Amino acid sequence: MRKPTWLIFPLIIIFLISCGERKNAVISEEGYQIVTSLPPIGVFRHLYIDNTDGIGYLSADYAGLVTMDISNPESPVILDTLQNELYMTGGAGSSYYSHITDYIYVEVYPAPSGGQIKAFLRDSIETAMGPVLVGASPPVEKFEVREFPRDSAGITIVDSINIYIADLNEITAKFYKQMYRRTGEDSWVNIGSANYSAHSVYDFEIKDDYAFLAIDEYGMVAVDLNSGTPLPVVGEFDTEGFCRGIDIQGDYCYLADRYWGLHILDISDPTNPVRMSNLLFSKNSRDCIRVKAVGDRAVVLDEYHGIYGVDISDKENPVELFNFDTVTPTDIYADENYIYVVDEDAGLIIAAW
Repeated sequence: MRKPTWLIFPLIIIFLISCGERKNAVISEEGYQIVTSLPPIGVFRHLYIDNTDGIGYLSADYAGLVTMDISNPESPVILDTLQNELYMTGGAGSSYYSHITDYIYVEVYPAPSGGQIKAFLRDSIETAMGPVLVGASPPVEKFEVREFPRDSAGITIVDSINIYIADLNEITAKFYKQMYRRTGEDSWVNIGSANYSAHSVYDFEIKDDYAFLAIDEYGMVAVDLNSGTPLPVVGEFDTEGFCRGIDIQGDYCYLADRYWGLHILDISDPTNPVRMSNLLFSKNSRDCIRVKAVGDRAVVLDEYHGIYGVDISDKENPVELFNFDTVTPTDIYADENYIYVVDEDAGLIIAAW
């Protein structure tokens, strides 16, 4: 059982004494240093950082979308919160910013027919540009937006996009490719195999013409995005555990596999992924659900044991560098200098590494 979540009211920071075990992050000299933390506003769920200008978007239950200046990660500043009752009555899940459209895409819930992904102009964040997807059953674990690059005249079409969605609905297919145009032409396609119809896509990455999906007990599955409906499965690698997190860097795929820690796959041939290594962590992995690779290092989030730093310079022999724990971590982001930990109860924790 996970430790209980505090009850946190909208836009009010309240610290309560937890009835469960409380764990404070341990600052060590083993390759990381916690530099700051941002107390929770609502219950933080997901972080997206626009690296071009240092703006971060924190999605939160009860509080909606929190926009902050994170250009100096050691001193983040909250700029705005979006909690328009018309659009975001219960909160926000995943978020994504597109430089081409200048929209912030936000999962909004609840809604009469389920969760919705809505587009907001960044310069006028209180103005919704209409629902992009209606009726996606929450929680939408992750989504990514890709614009159609050019029309026949070579002009960018800023209101026509593809949205790829990992959905945890246990009834319908779980990976969607949603085509949306303002003219009202909508369609979606799902994974082309009955084997996966009853299982969830928890995470995915898109590389070139392929999507690489983390499908729980089925491991990693690659689908061809440019083929017809439904999307055909072209490659797969079944891990020993339950695959929950995925990241791709170059020709290598990194998997967070719950009890089985970190897997590194060679996906230079998407039809034939090959495992390079599997790293089991020192505290015996309990629930590894997120992974992020940056250069020669990676971070893995274990909901029970916190954050692991890993040296991945040798793909066949990854080495655990450090571990630090927070209270109830749910998401991570990392760049060359900092690790960002999204925690339901502790807020946003930033560590230099």
